[in-house]
Amino acid sequence: MKNKIVATALLVASVSLLGYQAVFGQTSAPKSSDVNGDGCVDMKDMLIVKAQVDARSTNLAYDINGDGKVDIADVRYVVVHFDVPGGSHFTPCPFKSVPKQV
Repeated sequence: MKNKIVATALLVASVSLLGYQAVFGQTSAPKSSDVNGDGCVDMKDMLIVKAQVDARSTNLAYDINGDGKVDIADVRYVVVHFDVPGGSHFTPCPFKSVPKQV
């Protein structure tokens, strides 16, 4: 029994290190930090999530880090994943797809 508990703890720790949250045998991957869907994670996304935190939202669409609650940790997750330095929406996003000119 002790070996089974240790193995389970190691599995949960390993899964957590990979950026997933293990909850009662289920794992949920973190959602995309690009909340507004414009192709770039920037200050606009952070402000949307922060507004949800300030409003004490329980809408799990804004649970970006997948921990089952909408809180300041979700805002931090977005900031850590900014595509541009400082999250500036004035700087072109290096990953944003630009429509082709015809």
